[in-house]
Amino acid sequence: MGSIRHDIFTKRKNGVDPISPKAFGSAGMASKIGKVFSLEDMQKRYDKGELDPKVN
Repeated sequence: MGSIRHDIFTKRKNGVDPISPKAFGSAGMASKIGKVFSLEDMQKRYDKGELDPKVN
């Protein structure tokens, strides 16, 4: 497993911006988003326990 710097360099070298949706495998997924929530609404949902934050 390479360093983050190496991974970013490799992606840029291959024509992929590491910050773009392509880099995360989420390109073309916009149609699957059901509803967009404001940050305030998301915070309320976290506070109520409706959402379960996970850190990998």
